[in-house]
This record gives sequence, C-alpha cells and structure tokens, in this order.
Amino acid sequence: MLDIVKIDVEGHELQVLRGMRAVLGRSPAVRLLFEKLEGPTEDAAQINSFLHGLTLSLNGVGPMARLFPLDDILYGARIGDVAAMAAQPGLVLLRDFFAIHPKQIDRPGTKIAAGARNLPSGTGCSCPAQAGP
Repeated sequence: MLDIVKIDVEGHELQVLRGMRAVLGRSPAVRLLFEKLEGPTEDAAQINSFLHGLTLSLNGVGPMARLFPLDDILYGARIGDVAAMAAQPGLVLLRDFFAIHPKQIDRPGTKIAAGARNLPSGTGCSCPAQAGP
C-alpha cells in the first residue's frame, strides 16, 4: 500500500501508471504527483481516463503549491504539475496545498532550494481528514 508517489519520467507516465495498476488499486488513499509536459494529447486523455477509473480526482498545482481542481477540459489543457488523490465522499482537505518539510529531504548529498531550510516546522502539509465521527 502506498501513500504518495512522485512520478518523473518525462512523458512516460501512462506506462508507469499501467505498471502500477495493482498496487494503486490496493492503495485507496494514495496521492500521485506528476508533471504534465504537453497540452491535449492522446496520452493525456488516457491518463485522465485511467486515473478517473481509480476514482482519483485531478488537481493542478499552482504558485505556492496551491491545489485547484481540474475537470476534463482543464486537465487536457494543463501544462505543469498535477496532483491526483482519492475522490472520496466526506474527504476534507484541511489545507489546499502541500510541501515537503526540508528535514525530510535534507540528507547528505542532497541539495535543497535556496530558502527552504528556513521554513517553519509543519509548513504546508496537505492533511486529509475524514468528515464525521
């Protein structure tokens, strides 16, 4: 079971997703992050259909890592980062953005973007919570 997957395969996302079908099916709360490099293409339409088949909703990732919903038309036209996550009734995002805290990636041999080390603890975590009791 997976929580989060970052896919960076320069246009081969459909093949990767197809190869992950079984594990994605066993990961109902998975979140996917990938970059869409082109506007409307046959692969984009197939990725959209594939992800909707897994009941994942698509969100664009805008400035300051803000998420905004993508319908089929907006997804087709989108060039940039996309986040896919479970479209579950009652799922409430307490924040509409995400980030990785620098301490999670600040390991020997890695580089962090300038200024990222100064983020306050817990900044920008996308925190899903189930509505109700």
